[in-house]
Amino acid sequence: ERVHALVPVVAYITARPECVREGTLRWLAHHGFPSAPLIMRPTELAHEGSSEWKAQLLAELYPKVRGIVDDNPGLIEHLPEGYQGTIFLYDHPGLERQGLNIVPVPTWDHVLSAVSRLLG
Repeated sequence: ERVHALVPVVAYITARPECVREGTLRWLAHHGFPSAPLIMRPTELAHEGSSEWKAQLLAELYPKVRGIVDDNPGLIEHLPEGYQGTIFLYDHPGLERQGLNIVPVPTWDHVLSAVSRLLG
């Protein structure tokens, strides 16, 4: 909710398969995440292709979706050159890729301050 007050959460994009949609929605609500559309990995797409799928989708949704909070370094590998959004990557300090705006955050709890600094 505090991040949402700074910049609206437009959607949740997850590599979780469609078959766990209801459980994922319950988890988001239980943990106080703001309501937003949930975009899930298509059932027919193997988990091994999920990072590439997520990166392509994120690139297509820019600039409506200006960034993402994620813990998957595979996402970084698959984002196209010139992607202008911001990736708040937690739990992977020091991971870099030239030409991308990667903001490392040590834990989920550090996301709010990182978003505040970027927008402040």
